[in-house]
Amino acid sequence: MRADLSSRTCLAGRLAGVALIALVAAGCKTEKDPDQPTLLGSPAPTAYLGVEYYYNWGAYGGEDILDYSLVNAPSWLALEDTSNKARQGIIMRGVPGLSGGNRGDADLGKTTNIEIVTTDGKMAGFQPFDIEVKPNVMSIEVDEFTEGEAANVAQKPNTSACAVPDLSTPGKHSFDLNTYQDDGAFEETVPVDSTTYRTYAKVTLEKPSVTRIHVAFELDSDFDPENCDAGVSAPHQKCEYGTSNTGRAIVGQDIVVLGSASDKAVDKEGKPLTYITYQQNNANVYDRGVLTFEPGITECYIPLEVVDDRIPEPSELAFIRLTEVREGIASLGAKNTGTRAGITILDNEPVVTVQTMKGGAKDAINADDNAAPTIYKALLTGERDGPVMVRFAEQSKGSGAQKDTHFEIVDVDGSPVTELVFPEEQDEIEFGIRGKAYSLSADDGYDDLFLNLAVDDAYQAGRQGYARAVSDSLLRVNLNRLITAQTFTDFTPTDIALGHASRLFVAGYTDTDAEVRIYDQAGMLLDTVTVAAAVTNTDIHISVAERVDSTATPRVTYQELAVGYSAPGSKGGQDVFANLYRFDGSDYLPVWGTAYETGSSEDDFVRWVGLSADRSKPLVVLAGNTAGSWSDQNNTGGTDVFLVEIEDDAGAPKEQAVRIVGSGADDQLAAGDLSASAPVLFGQAPMTLNGTSTTGPFFATGRANTKLNVVQVGADASEILRHGIYASGLLWLVGDSGGISYAVTEVEDEDNELTRSRNQNSQAGFVWGLTGNGEPRFVYQVNDYADASSETLTQSLLFDGDIVLAGNTDGQLDEDGAVATSNDGILARRSSEDSLAYRNWNTQIPRDMSFLDMVNYRDDEVMSLVDVAGERQLLVFSPEGRLLTPVAP
Repeated sequence: MRADLSSRTCLAGRLAGVALIALVAAGCKTEKDPDQPTLLGSPAPTAYLGVEYYYNWGAYGGEDILDYSLVNAPSWLALEDTSNKARQGIIMRGVPGLSGGNRGDADLGKTTNIEIVTTDGKMAGFQPFDIEVKPNVMSIEVDEFTEGEAANVAQKPNTSACAVPDLSTPGKHSFDLNTYQDDGAFEETVPVDSTTYRTYAKVTLEKPSVTRIHVAFELDSDFDPENCDAGVSAPHQKCEYGTSNTGRAIVGQDIVVLGSASDKAVDKEGKPLTYITYQQNNANVYDRGVLTFEPGITECYIPLEVVDDRIPEPSELAFIRLTEVREGIASLGAKNTGTRAGITILDNEPVVTVQTMKGGAKDAINADDNAAPTIYKALLTGERDGPVMVRFAEQSKGSGAQKDTHFEIVDVDGSPVTELVFPEEQDEIEFGIRGKAYSLSADDGYDDLFLNLAVDDAYQAGRQGYARAVSDSLLRVNLNRLITAQTFTDFTPTDIALGHASRLFVAGYTDTDAEVRIYDQAGMLLDTVTVAAAVTNTDIHISVAERVDSTATPRVTYQELAVGYSAPGSKGGQDVFANLYRFDGSDYLPVWGTAYETGSSEDDFVRWVGLSADRSKPLVVLAGNTAGSWSDQNNTGGTDVFLVEIEDDAGAPKEQAVRIVGSGADDQLAAGDLSASAPVLFGQAPMTLNGTSTTGPFFATGRANTKLNVVQVGADASEILRHGIYASGLLWLVGDSGGISYAVTEVEDEDNELTRSRNQNSQAGFVWGLTGNGEPRFVYQVNDYADASSETLTQSLLFDGDIVLAGNTDGQLDEDGAVATSNDGILARRSSEDSLAYRNWNTQIPRDMSFLDMVNYRDDEVMSLVDVAGERQLLVFSPEGRLLTPVAP
């Protein structure tokens, strides 16, 4: 901008004269106006206390040398006495807080409408601007640090930084450590000498100061030795290492600025760090000092030393604080109230893990005082000096079982032990856990107790020579109460299911009635539901569900039981019967007045029952085999597979729809599943179901009121489907075939293919994990090690993310196993993690045995209904296939 100080006028004149010869006329002559004085530039809008503010203005214009002045400028800001000699202009500079009267913080704030004016004495130009003065903030940061390791802090060369401390040389520090009796009471104080490892905190100044700055610093922690758990007073273990002090570092014991016997920190060339002054507290611990920033420096370092103790502890937190600026101008934090950084100290004590002998983290054992202990292995990792001990907790979080009440820790010989001791240079030891017999009241529920084996952190806290745990739970062990052969008198069970509160439902028949018997996990009979009088010698199938009616306000949860069976009826031959029961708080009572009967005019056999879990009305789904036509569904020839849906209508059964699937030959239903939104049926058809070359195993999905989606996947006459489940978004088809191995072959831009190879010598079990359109994702097989015997798979279930299979062998399944004496029962687990022994195993039971059904108890046990030489009983297996209940003679 510019303004005129005087006006300039162009004068015009005319000279005239009369001459006899000529007339001379004179006109106006105009010169170009000079440019008005103009300022060039835009100064920074922000200045900082203690930091030089500088700006070199440019200018042009005017008829003479330009002069400059500031209007409404803060006291700290001024123009230099001499103008810019290289070009027109002026230098403006100042140091907020120092120049113009050393006003310090009084210079903070924003000054608006400052004007710089330039003039040649006649004309002038000016430019307004604002400047806000902010504090020069000092901040601090530090990386987390692990005991026993020199910090590896990458630092780029920086001319505006102090010399970086050398971290390679350990230090030494001595301190007094309290020791405690077993109950935590103070015993004595012992001196401890420890090695320290170096790190540092980085302190940053936002802008380089023109003066030296001295800032005081101090280590700090929220640790309070007087802050005790209830019922104790200091000194006590539950004070220093009590709940309130967990995770709080002890300054002087966990971290210091300088160890009591350490050399002072030097730079990477071995030169002393002149910018650090160390100071001691009242206990003669170097926990504080003064850091000096020379003019122009914006980054300095506070050396620290972390003590490498032998105490197992969680990650601990200390603080490094900047407490006071003793010289110079700087702001400790944005509000100048102090600043600090948290220092996380990670423990480096040896870490203990516990595994089964196969490497698993889950097991089940019998709650039996007289049983031999189950052996486990404890593994130690990490550096150590001398023997290391581990003490297990009496009771861990989330675990109902208590040590010495429900289980005991023993050595491999069965003798109780208080602690595990790892001798020097031995990183693996074996120990045992023995379950103890226990009983539960009705108020305790029907579940087994389980233990989460955990390290006793409360005991080990503050004690040297102990290992820390890799996690809060080292091993989960279910304490099985079904420890004797569970046989049945005058009752033939045919199906089992797990219901609410872990009730075990066992369906079957007596000489006179069809029944469902309900047991707790110890095998104690809780209730008997009579399903039908005079119905015997027929398979009774059941399904239980916790149904949530989300349409009700508030939502209502029901515990319900569906029962299906076949018996002579009014439709002709064997008919289909269904019952529905609901729990009233003490008993399961019938919802329908009588059993619902349906079927064709020929024999209809129920093979599976499903019960919906999430709808406003109960839906009972039954499937099986029929030889006749049903409703509007015609028999295709031979035996077909049927699906019928029955809905509860205000306490009365109402048949919704029927659907029949068949190939024209004798088709068989192998299993059903209602885990998805619609029923899934698994079956075997000797002929094609869809007019293609596929035969044998198939699955069908959908509701009975629409055409089912049928996918047939067999390709060889020897492939027999015997069971199936829907789990993890896949359909798992289980059966056996002769001489065929399977693999999933990936095909570019197309679905995977199930590849068959005739490279086996014997019959083996197969498992195919397929998508809804039949695309294979996983295949597993169960075959004897010598590929010489026949394996048959008849049952399956999902267990802890894997699939567990049951069936039979007439040979020797594993090389180190027993040779079959007859049609031995087998149990196997398969996982995509095929290198993990605890998730991939075979168990062979040397008895003539058939698996009729299996249920998954809490991912802790596999409960099986078996037939052993004509006698039916319940067997319980551990997650690794160990038989827990004896087989009845």
